Amino acid sequence: MKKIALFAVILMLFATSFSVAQDDFKAINKAGTKALLFHFDGLGWLGAEAFNGGIGFKYMTSNNFAIRGGLLFVMLDRTIPWNVGIPPVTGTDGSQSVFGFGVEAAGLYYISLGERLFPYVGLGANFATFSTEEKNAVPTGTDQTVQKNFTLLGYNAGSVFGVAFLAGFDFFLWEELSLGAEYQIGLEVTSYADQTITVGPLTVTNKVGSLMSVGIRSTVILTLGLHF
Repeated sequence: MKKIALFAVILMLFATSFSVAQDDFKAINKAGTKALLFHFDGLGWLGAEAFNGGIGFKYMTSNNFAIRGGLLFVMLDRTIPWNVGIPPVTGTDGSQSVFGFGVEAAGLYYISLGERLFPYVGLGANFATFSTEEKNAVPTGTDQTVQKNFTLLGYNAGSVFGVAFLAGFDFFLWEELSLGAEYQIGLEVTSYADQTITVGPLTVTNKVGSLMSVGIRSTVILTLGLHF
């Protein structure tokens, strides 16, 4: 519900910001138009520790229909400081990291409302792979425990396939530049990667195999578009 509320607030802000359009303003959003897209997943990209977004391409096959494709990235690196606070005890910092890469494709149907605001609905699909690693903070001279491919910071290590219903809009600040927001709700299927735990020279592997999970995903995507 919070994500739906965020999407509604963004929509109202864009709809009221430029309420008086220039008489000669003509947004580039018609058959044959192409666009480079830069995606940001929600507002998490504002944090210094993580990037969750991607780059894509859109082509308007008609005045109302577009096809879209893109590459998706998740990069997160967080330090867990060794901070016992009892000198002269020293130690090694721990860390948490997540990396993900994927592709997405979608078909969009546009409903033109005026010169600047172009709402749309559509269907999309994506495929991505994720890996995670976590090291604990330890005193100097102690082996760190390294855990790979466990669920970390909300990410499941493995492969993910998803399909989603899309509802969003593009708001043109200038004829060639748009800002947009998109709400996605859909189904995800996750196949988990094998998990490992390493302490010094010893490594234990948990072969998860073909274990899969199915879940509902909802998110808000922010997009900057350069049209030509």
